[in-house]
Amino acid sequence: MLTLTRHKAKAFFRGKKTLVVTFVFLVLLGFCCLPRKVIILVDGEKIERYAYRGTRVEQIIEEAGVALREEDRVVPGRHEELAGERVIEVERAFPLYIDVDGKRLAYLSPPSTVGTLLEQAGIQLGPLDLVEPAKDSMVAPEQVVLIRRMTTTRETEAVIIPFREEVIWDRNLPLNTVRIKNEGAAGLMEKLYRVVAVDGKEKSRELLAVNWIKKSEARVIVKGKGLYALSRSGVRSGDEYLGRASWYGAGFQGLKTASGEIFDLEAMTAAHPFLPFNTLVSVKNLKNGREVIVRINDRGPFTPGRIIDLSRAAAETLGMIRAGVVEVRVKVLKLP
Repeated sequence: MLTLTRHKAKAFFRGKKTLVVTFVFLVLLGFCCLPRKVIILVDGEKIERYAYRGTRVEQIIEEAGVALREEDRVVPGRHEELAGERVIEVERAFPLYIDVDGKRLAYLSPPSTVGTLLEQAGIQLGPLDLVEPAKDSMVAPEQVVLIRRMTTTRETEAVIIPFREEVIWDRNLPLNTVRIKNEGAAGLMEKLYRVVAVDGKEKSRELLAVNWIKKSEARVIVKGKGLYALSRSGVRSGDEYLGRASWYGAGFQGLKTASGEIFDLEAMTAAHPFLPFNTLVSVKNLKNGREVIVRINDRGPFTPGRIIDLSRAAAETLGMIRAGVVEVRVKVLKLP
């Protein structure tokens, strides 16, 4: 009887122990499976508390009904297990634009500095490139980041230096006679510049050096200052005369010229104070650039300042009929 009672007591206590262990296990299991609460911050503005059963950050956010884009920033990382942390931060990516190399590139990025954005976009900057706003500035939604490519080069420029003109007056030459003593030559200068360009367009140019390749030589002109000489003494081919030209026509048609020829207003002839008869000269209208070749067969004009009197045909060629008197250059082509 006593033995039976002992067996019953042992069985009773064993059952009690099993029941206690089972109860503790169930309590712990229930505690582990009970929903815990986590705070999800979206852009630091909206704070929501959600119960969850999963432990991975991405799963927790999904259970909370928060949609994520690939470009959004999540802290802790979306594939990490949430351990002791009870706060998940979500920073939404917003549209940004980068103007570079003549193109506008669109990006989605969470808040970051301009420098970080450029690194993520894989944009390489040169040592002189300009970035607006500065690389340490924070970007804002819809902001445009401007990159201006700056380069420096050295350029040489050849500069032609015109020759100056020197005039020598000679009393031994007839008035208005022009002779070239020295044709003159232009000089050549080389300039070295430092050129700064922004996006391929020149911004500044700095002169670094000047190198003379060739000095210019003056053009020396000898002009007559003496009285008219009605002879060919001292006259030579190539002589030039500057002054005014006039013309004569119908009133002298059929009359005898100083050379004995009959005047013909349709012939390419002219009167000159001293050039030998039958001398060929070119006459250039300095106003319109027209030119004509005439033969000297008469004397005149005798009005101060005028150096040649043309036939009507020659005057028409020069386009001076209406003007009557024009500035010309007369050049001796051939002496008789």
